[in-house]
Amino acid sequence: MPRVPFLLALLAVLGCSSQLGNPVVADTGTAESRDGYEAALATVESQGYLVADQDRQRHHLRVLAKPTSAGQSNATYFDIQAMPGAVGIFVDTPGRRAPEEAEARELRHQMEQLAWGIGGRARILGGEPSPPPEPASPGLPPAP
Repeated sequence: MPRVPFLLALLAVLGCSSQLGNPVVADTGTAESRDGYEAALATVESQGYLVADQDRQRHHLRVLAKPTSAGQSNATYFDIQAMPGAVGIFVDTPGRRAPEEAEARELRHQMEQLAWGIGGRARILGGEPSPPPEPASPGLPPAP
């Protein structure tokens, strides 16, 4: 799939946070942007995220991140952008400094969970037979 390296480079240029690393990218296989957008919307709603803004024409969502145990003082958002073959998830912490290390880890985990759900749904919407297997949790053996 020659589009994925280009998309990853584009996502790295569009936004990243020093504490959170590069944005998390959901590989959506052959799915089009609209499939990635619909998959992202369904995933965030099924996982209980509050949608703050949505733009179907631009395939963009902005959702409120879930509170972390590190105690967010201000709202943190995930900006989700769908494009052919990938969906990028970016963190936006408007009006506040970068998140502390513990909070950054929890936000990154939320982003990874969203990416896994979005990728699987988008692949199905795009006509692929089934989503890829869920990645193994750290410290656990891979699923058979």
